[in-house]
Amino acid sequence: MFSVLWKLTSSAHWLAERYSELPWYAAVVMEKEFDMAMAQLDMELAPEGIDRVELARQIYADFLEAPRKKIDWKKIIEEDIRENAKVFGRKD
Repeated sequence: MFSVLWKLTSSAHWLAERYSELPWYAAVVMEKEFDMAMAQLDMELAPEGIDRVELARQIYADFLEAPRKKIDWKKIIEEDIRENAKVFGRKD
């Protein structure tokens, strides 16, 4: 899909913006306030008689409606560095 879009436009910036708006773009999925693991369990453990297609539609609608949260990668990395130093000791 990316290569097709590339041929339709000359602006790489425009293309990157459109691509990042797709609901299954990795960054979008990570930023969603949506419990993907729970959705998977809901599908896997749905009891007999539950229409799984309708359940999937509702889960997908919930995913699309879930707000996006900004991830502070700098903070996460700094916390990981501190935690790694505690667990593994400094190796400066």
